[in-house]
Amino acid sequence: MLRRVRAALVTGILWALVWLPVGLGVGLYQYWTGALIDDIPTPASIALGAIIRIAVGWALMGGINGSLFAFTLALAERGRTVATLSLGRVAFWGVVASVILPLVVFLVFVVTFGLPGMYIEFIPVLTLLVLGGTCGASTLLLGRRAPESVTSGSPAA
Repeated sequence: MLRRVRAALVTGILWALVWLPVGLGVGLYQYWTGALIDDIPTPASIALGAIIRIAVGWALMGGINGSLFAFTLALAERGRTVATLSLGRVAFWGVVASVILPLVVFLVFVVTFGLPGMYIEFIPVLTLLVLGGTCGASTLLLGRRAPESVTSGSPAA
């Protein structure tokens, strides 16, 4: 059990490292398009802080989704080794794990504030799905690169 928790933490850290530059790109895009400016032009120091907060938020979301992916994969593919896992199925579990956190947050907001005025934007959700699937598949490919002695008898976790 401790090995699975460690694997989930390592996977979360790896995913956070991948999602951080994406968040930085999102923050820079919002700055360049003026989405960070309300009524008064934002000083560069405040804008930089907002961009960093956006990037850290994406990294945190990536870390949580990576850990959720590791636990989801361990439950769904119980008893399989890294060598026998299908790349498509692992990518699918990455997509599923990346949807869990936003779905829970959305449901909490709907229960708290009600449905009127709530909507889901397509591009951010699509970005989460692509990142989740890509990170899931990449995690499997990294796992297959490990030495044979490490992956031969280890179930998916």
